[in-house]
Amino acid sequence: MSRSLSIGAVLRRTFGIYAAEAPMLLTAAFLAAGAIAVVQALPERSIVLAIAAILIDLLALGLFVCVVVLVAADVGGGGTRRNTGEMLRGAWSALGGLLLVGFVAGVAITLVTSIGSMIAFAAILGILLGSGAGVGAAIIGLLLIPALVLIPELSLLTVWSVFAAVAVLERPRGLQALGRSRELVHGNGWRVLALILTLAVPLTLIVGAVDRAAHAAGGGTGIALRLLLATVLAPIPILAATALYLELRRYEPTLAPAGPAPPVLPPEALVS
Repeated sequence: MSRSLSIGAVLRRTFGIYAAEAPMLLTAAFLAAGAIAVVQALPERSIVLAIAAILIDLLALGLFVCVVVLVAADVGGGGTRRNTGEMLRGAWSALGGLLLVGFVAGVAITLVTSIGSMIAFAAILGILLGSGAGVGAAIIGLLLIPALVLIPELSLLTVWSVFAAVAVLERPRGLQALGRSRELVHGNGWRVLALILTLAVPLTLIVGAVDRAAHAAGGGTGIALRLLLATVLAPIPILAATALYLELRRYEPTLAPAGPAPPVLPPEALVS
């Protein structure tokens, strides 16, 4: 079976799900963004309250991710549609595993970026000092550091691109969602990276433009603009990751040495 991923198919599935389930997705995004905005707008707090605020943010964001993944799986996977109660119970039961894997992935990517920056800086500095290069060459060498650091960072983002969908829909134990994500992406890494960049670049530009407009507007208008932006854009990356997961599942070998791929859990299993 061919394992060539179609980026166009993933994008069509992503925005098709968005269009079909816009009311639910936008409501979930608004509630999550609103909760986070309220917590962040509170005045200076004690350490205990600051930790509680972080936990609330993680809870709101995690539940939002779980709900969006389940909605995308229902619409894009062709399975039984969950009602609101089943959706919330399924999201809550998947929350712990998702937060664990997400925390570890975030720490790993941060460490890789930090350590990579130090290694790249030391290597380039050593080369420049050893070769007696001039100021111009030194500036060019230092400008290369961010590009060199992006390589391992993008590599991890690529191989772990569907860990959230795996954590919510397959419920593997511990950190196995990371390995499962790498297994699914294997053979399509460049296409997955191209998909990430295809979505990341325009979304980053939109966020930057709206953020500048919100900063210029200031006050309540600026807050409203940021909240509107978060509400509209927040579902897209999660929908894309879930659509990518569903698409990659189609390209798994029909006869895998380790047995059939784990199925997406039905609503009944998620609720129990």
